[in-house]
Amino acid sequence: MILTASQISTSSVTDAQIGACHKVFGPDNKPFYMVESASDLDREYKVTWTRERGFQCQCKAAEYGNLCWHIRASIAAAREEREAVAELNRLIAEQAAPVTSSAPTIDTATRARIEAANERAASKPVSRAKARQDGHFASI
Repeated sequence: MILTASQISTSSVTDAQIGACHKVFGPDNKPFYMVESASDLDREYKVTWTRERGFQCQCKAAEYGNLCWHIRASIAAAREEREAVAELNRLIAEQAAPVTSSAPTIDTATRARIEAANERAASKPVSRAKARQDGHFASI
């Protein structure tokens, strides 16, 4: 039976194991993961998935038919990446949302009264009184 990512538990995968996973795109533009070996720092294992064969890893445990930690870690890394991309897309959409004005709306009658008052005030002469040094006004 071929296992899918949703059928494989990643609850025991550590942050360090996720950190050992590196997403790579092959010549066919299909993604796979290169996962650093825990025992040999100079070695990486290629983790792939196909419909025909399911998950595959190049490590010894996978060669013997076991579900290795490299596969579980690559699944956890892919899930983490999808969650991060979804969060970024949500934040981008939130920032791109139109800003709604919180200013109160004024009905037509009130707007007409305000405009009429502004016109009356504009037609009145401006006072020519000037303040004196003592704070009182004097007429010129």
